Amino acid sequence: MQEMTEQIRSLQTAPTAQQEPSHGSQSKSGETLFESQRREIVLAAARKYLPDKIRQMRYGIRHAIASKMDPDHPQGKDWRMVADQLGLSYDIIRSFSSCSPTGQKTPTMLVLEHCEETSCARLIEVLEHLEMFGVLEAICRYGQQTEERMGKGWHSADSEDKHVCTVKYLD
Repeated sequence: MQEMTEQIRSLQTAPTAQQEPSHGSQSKSGETLFESQRREIVLAAARKYLPDKIRQMRYGIRHAIASKMDPDHPQGKDWRMVADQLGLSYDIIRSFSSCSPTGQKTPTMLVLEHCEETSCARLIEVLEHLEMFGVLEAICRYGQQTEERMGKGWHSADSEDKHVCTVKYLD
């Protein structure tokens, strides 16, 4: 796990595809070896930081996802396409369009709530298929930062959560 974190950090400071030297070998899809390795590391880290089901996601991860998926994308790579790929109907997607992205329930948050029984593995597949690696990277950044603050196991639904606050109700 530590090795994966170090790999991600080294890739975050590595040159981007535009800055990369031209000697990188390219696959049939035009993806360089560097890009392919980066994609695989980001996918592995996203799998590490996400729980089994969307309903188990912490608010912070949901917010990180929404910050990348809520803005309209000129090529349609936004919350609407993800919702469609997760099986939501056109009518439901259209009803979520009327939500204000500045409100507490953004369209992405509503999609995640509506798809709570969907596996996070399926969400990752959809994001990979749509080439929405910015969303996956946001998940990784949030996961790394939270792990540094809270320690390993913060994201696991079956780990003992030592950071839960207890609320006492007054009668």
